[in-house]
Amino acid sequence: MRPIFHSTLLALLLSACSAVSPQAGDLTVNGGLSVFPNIGVTMGGSQVMTRNANRAYTVDLQGHYQPWDDELLHDDGNPSAGSVSQMELGISRRWSVDGHREWNLSAGVTWFRAGEFPNIVQDQGDYLGIYGSWGLMTTISERMSIGPGIGLIIAGRETTGLDDLHFIPRITYTLRWSL
Repeated sequence: MRPIFHSTLLALLLSACSAVSPQAGDLTVNGGLSVFPNIGVTMGGSQVMTRNANRAYTVDLQGHYQPWDDELLHDDGNPSAGSVSQMELGISRRWSVDGHREWNLSAGVTWFRAGEFPNIVQDQGDYLGIYGSWGLMTTISERMSIGPGIGLIIAGRETTGLDDLHFIPRITYTLRWSL
């Protein structure tokens, strides 16, 4: 039930952002594969806040739901990890490489909940942190692009804060639709 609620909330937020979109393509939605600490999906969107000839700055809201443990790919002898749910709010700088490709550099704040027997963080619970990511999107049609991204999350448990930081890599592969 929670993923449906989160998807509905995201759709409402993106709809509200479209009212401030000064030109076509400034509001985007995306979805795709998300890997690390588990395996799952990502959904989100962004709103261009400022743009010039070859670069734009955006505000991004992204959610990740990773219900599958990496035991699907490799049995390391550990118990299967519980699901990981994550929300991110940040900013991005996008700039054109050429007419068909675009670099994307993002940073922001994140919250995530690690389920039973979590990978990397080792303790079940809620975590707060920051993230950074780097990606390359390739245009496949007038309004659609696709591409990979790599990132790093630095987070600590809500209860312990900065006493026990965790460094968590992440790989995404997303399809972006410009509205």
